Amino acid sequence: MTVDVQAEAINDFYRTVAMNRLYYFTRLRVLRRWCTFTDLVIAIGSSSAVAAWAIWRAGGTAASVWQVIAGAATLIAIAKPFLRLGDEVQRYAELVTGYTSVYFEAEVIVQTAKRMNGVSDALWQSFEQSEERMRKLGLNDDPRAEPRLLQESFDEVNRRMPASDLWWPNSGQIHNVA
Repeated sequence: MTVDVQAEAINDFYRTVAMNRLYYFTRLRVLRRWCTFTDLVIAIGSSSAVAAWAIWRAGGTAASVWQVIAGAATLIAIAKPFLRLGDEVQRYAELVTGYTSVYFEAEVIVQTAKRMNGVSDALWQSFEQSEERMRKLGLNDDPRAEPRLLQESFDEVNRRMPASDLWWPNSGQIHNVA
């Protein structure tokens, strides 16, 4: 395998891991906000102290608003266990942690290849091990990724890590380092 092929594989891997990390970080952040919101609605809607406020007993619009809040809280409280939001938060957190770990491994591989201006057998083996860790993480990926968020993650990685800034071997030099 030529060093150019190795460089392309390493750089593609580095940016793919960065994209997955960003995608799942964003999914986790949104899901945590949703969990916080639902918990807040349940807490407010089921609070007898809030229900006792004079504003809700005044009748008219205020009473109707309280009924909507209390009804929403009841429906959310009933549905929440079936939505398994806590399980999804845990899965996303594990994916973010896993992809972050592999991302830093990939970063070390890229930096080492830059310093050496080549890929040693040991460095290539490290790359293959990191690839295997990413494949294992992929078993827990979303079965159907959210296309808009995936594209946004892809675009952001391309802004942060343009191909021109990555490691590419200098032409005319020997690149395979023993």
